[in-house]
Amino acid sequence: MSRCPWYISARAVREYAAIVRRPVETEEQFANREEELMRLVAGRRNPREQDNGLVLWRTGRPLKLRLLVSHEPRPEGPLPQLVSVLPGPAHPVRRRT
Repeated sequence: MSRCPWYISARAVREYAAIVRRPVETEEQFANREEELMRLVAGRRNPREQDNGLVLWRTGRPLKLRLLVSHEPRPEGPLPQLVSVLPGPAHPVRRRT
């Protein structure tokens, strides 16, 4: 059974690696990014059901991410799957007046 509440897709690991600009060219690098992502998942919050059937979760600071999770049954087992990792929403720059 997974240590994470979800299965994590290879796509999600690659998207996370691209966001943090850290390579996944070797199996060791991939495993490291996957472990980092698992730690971020532990701090998830504010689930929201999306129109496409996925559930959107957010991570907190310092790296705000949007995590898209599918609850469709999977042959791997009973856990939902993290299918995509997106950067958090951009915040407008506040200008001093």
